[in-house]
Amino acid sequence: MDRAAQDVAVRSSSKALIVDDEATNRLLLKSILSKSGFEVCEAENGAVAVEVFSSARPDIIFMDAMMPVMDGYEAATAIKAAASDDFVPIIFLTALTDKESLARCIDAGGDDFLTKPISGTLLKAKIRALERIRDLQREVRALYDQMRRDEEIAETVFEKIVSSRNVSIAGPRYHVSPAGVFSGDMYLSEISPSGDLNILLADVTGHGLSAALAAMPAADTFRALTRKGFAPEQIVAQINDKLCQSLPGGMFMALQFVSINGESGRIAFSNCGMPDALVVDGESRRIKQYLKSTSLPLGISKNFDAHSAVQYIPHSAGDHILLATDGVVEAQNPAGDYFGDERYEAAILQSRGQAYALDGVLEQLSAFCLTAKQADDISMVDIPLTPELLSNVVAQLDLVHEEKPVPDKVVAVGDHEDVFEIAMTLQGAMLAKADPVPMLLGQINEVMDLKEHKNVLYTILTELYNNALDHGILKLDSALKQGAEGFAEYYTRREDLLSTLQEGQVKLIINVAHSAGAGAVRIHLQDSGEGFDYQGGGGDASDGELLSRRGVTLVQELCESVNYQGCGNVVEALYRWSESGDE
Repeated sequence: MDRAAQDVAVRSSSKALIVDDEATNRLLLKSILSKSGFEVCEAENGAVAVEVFSSARPDIIFMDAMMPVMDGYEAATAIKAAASDDFVPIIFLTALTDKESLARCIDAGGDDFLTKPISGTLLKAKIRALERIRDLQREVRALYDQMRRDEEIAETVFEKIVSSRNVSIAGPRYHVSPAGVFSGDMYLSEISPSGDLNILLADVTGHGLSAALAAMPAADTFRALTRKGFAPEQIVAQINDKLCQSLPGGMFMALQFVSINGESGRIAFSNCGMPDALVVDGESRRIKQYLKSTSLPLGISKNFDAHSAVQYIPHSAGDHILLATDGVVEAQNPAGDYFGDERYEAAILQSRGQAYALDGVLEQLSAFCLTAKQADDISMVDIPLTPELLSNVVAQLDLVHEEKPVPDKVVAVGDHEDVFEIAMTLQGAMLAKADPVPMLLGQINEVMDLKEHKNVLYTILTELYNNALDHGILKLDSALKQGAEGFAEYYTRREDLLSTLQEGQVKLIINVAHSAGAGAVRIHLQDSGEGFDYQGGGGDASDGELLSRRGVTLVQELCESVNYQGCGNVVEALYRWSESGDE
């Protein structure tokens, strides 16, 4: 092979297609290409060229512009369409020299052109250049295909770690539409041992795989702390700490967090850098309240005030809480107009008669955007605050508060084979910062597997501790709990008192005894406050007082014995179980 041929030599498997209605031109070009290592096939017009391309799949095509039956322009367009994502270079060979004709070659799908008579040197240079582009395109395509395979695997992992672990409960409805394979938006739901349904809608900076990976630490923290029974303030604060440690600079997470208690209907809410959440009347779909952001997005600053970020909101039975990421109002139509707040609120109002406002919004959004490319992740959550939802939350706990049968063998604490004691004292500002219940249960669970007793013990400890803190230390009056607004006022005042708390003490001592087939937990709790009326007043008690005493009654139902001492600032409760008598 001569030096000129070596300059354009390619892999022996490379194919070239020559398309020209002049046999002489085809013969001349075939000679040059054959010497350069190409396997050459020919076509006398554009129609034949399209057929040959489909069967031979050449690597490069040399196309005459003016031919009978089908010219080169039409053939180039058809071949590029058939090639799809494969890059098959087309070099036009033409006697035309005017700018319009040469530009038409490129517009039809050509990648370059040569004017006749053909220069061998220039032909070789163009082949080398297009082969470099083709090889780079193939490399990029291979990398893209590998990336897609990796994304599919990662999507499966992400689905198992995040979405599939959400609690299955009838009521809330959500919609997450990613702008790419992955969504930087994340919907999470979980139920705590105390019967709180926690729902989180998050929006991480950007979208795609990087945003999805950034969301995963928050998902783990949310689930772990909810399952351990931590309060909303502590969960949001811990998510912020986790993100500050794990996210790179420039990334953060905006979120909306809702916690609904299945027993009382109390709602805690936090908006950190997200658009306004909405409380909407269930029937009229009138917007009753805008729940605005009260803090920066998470992952930006370690100086995060969780207590000011969480509020307790009033509501009425049948209301809906609507959560949405900014992708909803920032969605665009083909003309570049934004969906915007006005259209969003109008869509909510027009959803009257539909079970969920979310459905009406999505219908309006789809009609607005039409074929416009989605630029950002779009996510919404619609939570109906109905008695059915609260019942579903309680049912998920699977706690049966019926009197347990007395075991055949009654074992007193201290008579078991395994006995240990845990003591904890909280005082001053620490009462506002720490929740001892999850910590105590965690320590107990490390020593022995509580199994189905964990939720019961959580309920007992929470009721006893909250009574001591709320009524003994903070001196809150349960009479405030009159209706939804009363609940909101009660918990708002509670947070205000906790934020300035400097005095007071709560001491807990827990004895745990366990042997094969039986076990017992004795709880001793003492606070430095003035106690509370644990016996109740009478039949004319307020709803709030009845709610307060309901906690005492619940503890009495769950425990074998509950003894209050003095003014109610000291209590001792005994919970006992037998594996043969477990429910």
